[in-house]
Amino acid sequence: MQNKHGLQRHIPEATAIAIRRRSKFGCVVCRCAIYQYEHIDPEFADAECHDPDKICLLCGGCHDRVTRGRLSKETVSARYKSVQNSSDIRSPFEELDISAQSITVSFGSAKFEQAEHLLRINGVDLLSILPPKGGATFPNLNGIFCDVTGKEIFRISDNVWEGPNDAWDIRVSGKNVTIKGEGGRTALAFCVSPPGDIVISQLDMYLGNCHVICNGEGLMVGRVYAGRYAYVGMSNFSCTGAKVGIDVDGRSAMPPIVRSITMTGGEGVALQGAGIRIGMGAPVMLIANIKLWVG
Repeated sequence: MQNKHGLQRHIPEATAIAIRRRSKFGCVVCRCAIYQYEHIDPEFADAECHDPDKICLLCGGCHDRVTRGRLSKETVSARYKSVQNSSDIRSPFEELDISAQSITVSFGSAKFEQAEHLLRINGVDLLSILPPKGGATFPNLNGIFCDVTGKEIFRISDNVWEGPNDAWDIRVSGKNVTIKGEGGRTALAFCVSPPGDIVISQLDMYLGNCHVICNGEGLMVGRVYAGRYAYVGMSNFSCTGAKVGIDVDGRSAMPPIVRSITMTGGEGVALQGAGIRIGMGAPVMLIANIKLWVG
């Protein structure tokens, strides 16, 4: 589709990234992270180019208010300038539709069903499914994700996710969310399929000397310390009813030395001496492929 000046509706990716950054990855009015691109002035029909100074992000609701004349272009323009110039702007957010009694979270091809805690690092639960609150009938997902530097890049609080205002890029496309760090490297990519399926397709997360990686090939969990490392990798893995899905403990002052690897029903997979356990307390586990890297 193009307008009377021959300008295509599609915004080039470099320009779209600039608009997302200037809007700090959310609607400039309400900060919702599900957005559309709004040509403020002139309208797209009269625009001769896609100018990031004159295009911002609006959610569907705020965009509809503009279309119906209940929200002025002047207000949108002022909010856009405020978002760009202020350091105290709410992070972009979205409420997740999690209404199933049983939630399934996948890290690559590793699937955890009915887990209580999905990710625990150094004794801290970073991704958990908690009981309903305030009379609700559905559970609450809470979590924190970091990048390869240990910096927080994403947070979920009672089924509402928030991304940072200072990310390199956050892109929301349909059910998919991708967060990129410096240099455009993907730090986290996930998809939510209501009412209860979450697939983390990409993650490269360090915290202390603990490392969690997932991609389309599977899940890798490891520890790095004093030039030594130990990783366990799993693909086509599933477990049900785990107390803790992934547990990495790097608080020991000793390098990770794998003395043995055990797979025990009701206890999960453990790298003895490395501080790594998968599927803790799961009564049911299926493992198609498992690999070990030590050095």
